[in-house]
Parts: sequence; C-alpha cells; structure tokens
Amino acid sequence: MPKRQAQSETEGSMMSSPYIECHGLTLKTPAGPVYEDVNFTAEKGQVIAIFGTEGSGRTSLMLTMAGRMKATKGDLR
Repeated sequence: MPKRQAQSETEGSMMSSPYIECHGLTLKTPAGPVYEDVNFTAEKGQVIAIFGTEGSGRTSLMLTMAGRMKATKGDLR
C-alpha cells in the first residue's frame, strides 16, 4: 500500500484566502501613538502571537481587530 504524503503548511495556506489582514494599521491618541504601521496576514486556523512590553499596544491592537476600537489609519479586513 503506498504511503500518503502530508500536505505542507505552505502549500495549504496558499490555497486558502486570508482570514484577517492588517495593512498599515495605526492608532494614535493625544498622548502619542499606541501602535504604528502594523502589517500581517493570518490564515484561518493559524496561530499567531503578539509580543511587546507593557504599554506597547497589544490590547489596543486586539480590541481594534475585534471591532471594539477604531484605528486612526490603515486597513483591516
């Protein structure tokens, strides 16, 4: 019986459309920028991590992606 080859992660992700895309996402407040020029694409089922120090805008970025905050600039799909 022939062995079945596993589909590579790259091959699988090329076949699906992005689940979320951020292009040039920026959030500024009167106190200054919270985050600037965030760019990434994530496929459905893909696990991503957001790293940063305290006060670097991680929570604000997640709230923006959830639709609970509005970015100052950029595109989120």
